[in-house]
Amino acid sequence: MTQLILSILPIATSILILIDAKKRLSINKSIIISIVTTFFFPIGPILYIIFRKRFAPKTKQTVICPKCGTLSSLNNKQCKKCNNVLTI
Repeated sequence: MTQLILSILPIATSILILIDAKKRLSINKSIIISIVTTFFFPIGPILYIIFRKRFAPKTKQTVICPKCGTLSSLNNKQCKKCNNVLTI
C-alpha cells in the first residue's frame, strides 16, 4: 500500500504543477516543467513553488476613456487622444 501511494504522489503532484504552470506559461514550457519536477521529486515541486512567482504573467493595467474609447495606462491622468480626464 505504501509503494502505491509513493508511486502515485509524484504523478499527482506533476498534474497539479501542470495545471498551475499552464496559467503562467505556454503549454510547451508547462509540460517540460511538469516532467522535470516529476523526475526530480520531491525537490522539483519544492523548487517550483519557490520560483513560480517568476513565471507570473505580466499584465498591463489599462483604463478605457469614456469619451473616445481609447486604451490608456493607469498612470496617465488624461487620455492621449482626446485629453479627457481619466477617472479610475
